[in-house]
Amino acid sequence: MRFERRRRHASEVNPGALIDIMFFLLLFFLMISTFTNPNVIKLLLPESSPSNEITKNYVTVSITKDLFFYLDKEKVTADQLENRMMSIIETKNNRTVILRVEKGVPVENMVLVLDIGMRNSLKIVLETKRI
Repeated sequence: MRFERRRRHASEVNPGALIDIMFFLLLFFLMISTFTNPNVIKLLLPESSPSNEITKNYVTVSITKDLFFYLDKEKVTADQLENRMMSIIETKNNRTVILRVEKGVPVENMVLVLDIGMRNSLKIVLETKRI
């Protein structure tokens, strides 16, 4: 009796389907990663050495209890405030205004300065005393 050996065929894996799956997974993760942080911009910023010189190029508006307006230590009326403020801001090239309001001043006077700032696209910072 003679036994015949059957030849075994080597198993083969078709890589075409695996490549398609890997491509779709890669595409999926790339799309999801862009949706999570759409507004992030990575930049390499330049370095600089710290400086002790700080330029304080802002305008100060002060309102006293007696309802007097001061623009950088210059007394002005409420009607003159906007024109004088804008002329000073143009010379200083800084659109920041420090607003100093004395305790007890009615809110309407502070709102007058805030309204001037909104009309002229100014950055207004309210100065307070530390506790």
